[in-house]
Amino acid sequence: MKKIVLTLAALSFAGFVAAQNNYSSVSSNGNNNVATVNQAGGWNGSYVYQSGNGNNATTDQSGLSNSGSQSQYGDDNVASISQIGNYNYGNQFQYGQNNAAKLSQNGGGNVSSSNQYGGDNTASGSQEGDNNYTGESYLSGQTQSGFGNDLTFVQQGNGNFALQYQEGNGNIGAATQIGSGNRANQLAWGNGNNAQAAQYGGGNVAYQLQGVLFMSGWYYYGSFSSDNDATLTQDGFDNYSFQSQLGDGNNSVTTQLGSLNSASTFQNGTGHMSNIMQNGSGNVATVTQNN
Repeated sequence: MKKIVLTLAALSFAGFVAAQNNYSSVSSNGNNNVATVNQAGGWNGSYVYQSGNGNNATTDQSGLSNSGSQSQYGDDNVASISQIGNYNYGNQFQYGQNNAAKLSQNGGGNVSSSNQYGGDNTASGSQEGDNNYTGESYLSGQTQSGFGNDLTFVQQGNGNFALQYQEGNGNIGAATQIGSGNRANQLAWGNGNNAQAAQYGGGNVAYQLQGVLFMSGWYYYGSFSSDNDATLTQDGFDNYSFQSQLGDGNNSVTTQLGSLNSASTFQNGTGHMSNIMQNGSGNVATVTQNN
């Protein structure tokens, strides 16, 4: 099995050291590129690099010690970063055509990174609160490779974590986390997959894997899987949900209301349907489907 590991060249953006001044660097190669940087406060840093034609990058920073990095290679890509608060970090890397990335951070110590390769991909993220994070040590917070993929995350609260990865075409991933200490992991390898996760409360954990395996703390390519749907909702505290889909045309729905519930769904093959609903505390459900 091949391990999923990405080289995060775009994350080599260094911190800025200066007096109580802001720092901005803009470099554009090509035609009709536009870069706009607005900085208010102190020790904010912005780096913009564009190579190609018709690209547009915007950075707005207000506060102290925020860092923003935008790199775009290709044509007609759009990237925007808005940071309000202190010590926030945002990174956007796009390679291809007609990709769009948007990030909004309001609070302190939030970290987000987005990488897109291909065309017509869209990535958007919103972090409100403190110390919210997207990514792993070896995977960017949002990574898409292919065409027509869409990723969205919303984090409101403190200490939430999100990881979103899609490789293929026409995949959709969306994660909403409202509360504190929630964790969402959405990874897809295939075409036309859809993963939706919503978590409210604290300490909830969600895994949605489509065509991808998770073993011993690492993600691996499983089997190229398409047209799967995974939906989960967790409202409460310390709930755990795991949805795995290997194959095509599977559907999994998990809803957990309460605390300390656990639900696991394993679908291997084609055309399976699973629905888990748990209301209360300490419930456990496991569904395995093969054909």
